[in-house]
Amino acid sequence: MKGNRIVLALLAAVSVVTSCTTGRVTAKEAEAGYAESIADIDAISLGTFTFYAKSFGKLKQRDFSKFFVAPRRNTVEIHLHDGVNFHKIVLKQGGREQVIRAVQEFVQKWDEHELRDEKANKKNAFTQGFIDYAFGVASPSYTVDGIPFYMNCIFMEGQPYLVMRVPSQEVKGESGVYSPYTEVYFSRSQAEALAERLSQDYLEQLVQDKTYVEQYSY
Repeated sequence: MKGNRIVLALLAAVSVVTSCTTGRVTAKEAEAGYAESIADIDAISLGTFTFYAKSFGKLKQRDFSKFFVAPRRNTVEIHLHDGVNFHKIVLKQGGREQVIRAVQEFVQKWDEHELRDEKANKKNAFTQGFIDYAFGVASPSYTVDGIPFYMNCIFMEGQPYLVMRVPSQEVKGESGVYSPYTEVYFSRSQAEALAERLSQDYLEQLVQDKTYVEQYSY
């Protein structure tokens, strides 16, 4: 059973990578073959997590306001607050695997001294995936599903960072309302920690541990 799931996941990942080169992949296709649920239990926090955001042309370290896995939907949610503005990024399994792939390439090129200081674009992105995105003032008033994201290396203040770039996209049924263009930066250590916490094996182990505790806590 587990072997079949791994095969399906690998086939889905190959499909995403192949289709990304043609630009024809859809969010639905990118998630084909992955489990829609891990377990019927409540969300589990993935702990405090820091990242960098650009402020007046410089990077400032910040914390995700919430970072957790939702086992019933097999998703990871990342909540950000920028003043009164609220942002929610939802990563399904296919999207998470693309993040991990980008981190692996970023680290490999770092170790091999092959990271280049160049303007980030689709052509030099390490990977492309899809997210669901919600935003609003204080709470998620609008939602856009299946926004593509790109992950690149960007040099800031002479140091390389892995950046997730989320393009602006119009909200379906809301003419003239667009999601904000978003960039989230990670240092190497932050990127490696992110990849570890997005790993499906890590998430499933968390779920298994919590299920065990709940079963034997009486």
